[in-house]
Amino acid sequence: MIAHGVAYMVRGGSQLYFALTNRSTTVTLIASRGPKFAFGNTFQWLEPGYEPSGAELASALVDAQTSTAFQAWDRKNVVLAGGGEPLLCLKPLDDLLSSPVAAAYSFRLVTNGLFPRKLVRQHLAGRISSASVAVNGHDDLSYRMIMEPDEAVVRTCHELNMTYDRSPGTTQTDGVCALAVVQDFVRECRAVGISVDVTCVDRPNVVDLAAVEAFAVSVGAGFRTRQYFGE
Repeated sequence: MIAHGVAYMVRGGSQLYFALTNRSTTVTLIASRGPKFAFGNTFQWLEPGYEPSGAELASALVDAQTSTAFQAWDRKNVVLAGGGEPLLCLKPLDDLLSSPVAAAYSFRLVTNGLFPRKLVRQHLAGRISSASVAVNGHDDLSYRMIMEPDEAVVRTCHELNMTYDRSPGTTQTDGVCALAVVQDFVRECRAVGISVDVTCVDRPNVVDLAAVEAFAVSVGAGFRTRQYFGE
């Protein structure tokens, strides 16, 4: 039996989505879409305090194969997303992706990307095929305005990135820049062969979408805008 909120589908889609947590290092990607944004799908938040283990996720993958709730699923593609940030649950993520049942599927990650670059090679390289990374800002000010990142997380990522072997083209900053952390995460994904779509919420008079798209193109990533649902 699949626990409440763990698996869901987007209306009109053919991919199965897994939720790993309600926690996040920024405002959730759902909240970044605006106060009137609502999913048109079977999404439900996980029960408070509950986060599925890797074994539970692998079991849910097997159960979803025969569930009438997921008849539209193509039985090939799985998206690691949910209401919170999947990369906060590395042990369950590692356990799922290394399980025998996972070998038959293609995995996509939806993330805010506010993580140190070394995480990509340690946990994602060779395990996921693609990622959607929310680069919600053309500069640090616009990014912080939309995403409200946890400052302690930003500083930790910055410090870890400064001690990590820097790939050509990684962002050089004089101070602690939250957006630079996310941009370097995207670059690292591309460096290990993960296909990336950079996404950005369309906030008029806040974000320069052309600048975000230019960044995506410069690192060989796709680009998608996300509609903002304001008051």
